[in-house]
Amino acid sequence: MKWPFSIDQWGTRRAFACKAADCGAEAKLYLRAKLGSCNCETGVAEDGDLDRMSDFDLVGGEVLPLGAGRPITVAWMKGRSRAYSITGRSPLGKSAISVAFNDRCDMIVATVVLPHDRPATIEPGVMEFLNSRTVLHWAEVAMGNNLPIGSDRVRMSGNGPGCVKSRIDAMILRVNRRVGARDVRLRRGD
Repeated sequence: MKWPFSIDQWGTRRAFACKAADCGAEAKLYLRAKLGSCNCETGVAEDGDLDRMSDFDLVGGEVLPLGAGRPITVAWMKGRSRAYSITGRSPLGKSAISVAFNDRCDMIVATVVLPHDRPATIEPGVMEFLNSRTVLHWAEVAMGNNLPIGSDRVRMSGNGPGCVKSRIDAMILRVNRRVGARDVRLRRGD
């Protein structure tokens, strides 16, 4: 499915029409990679983190949580999932599920738009789809993790192992990974 929204600062994105056989019901699923924007130490650990990083602007911006979020796992990444009611006059749907998961300081945000008001019925299928080979391959490429084993061993200066201090550092890291750099040490001001 083609990305139906205008291009923004996040760049890397993908849209899926999730079929009932894959997600339990028809749904639209939008993925965006947000590189260098995640709390490197805790990731997406609380509902407040998820609310801040969610892509509600894609569904009209006006949502109400339908309950507390829950911790989730997508392959090697941890994050949170939460269901929302779309309260604005959005033609996209009646409810949404926001899922954010991270690999160190890089994050993937999934926004699932539903034509009904029962997001809990579809969440298990959505999680299964997010763990599919198609989505995981896209996530690896989007985050620059699609190199042969051993070629992405990058040590970085910062507030702990694997911490990217800025979006610029994240872009430098992706370039270094793509050219196969080994044991590169990034420092602010270099």
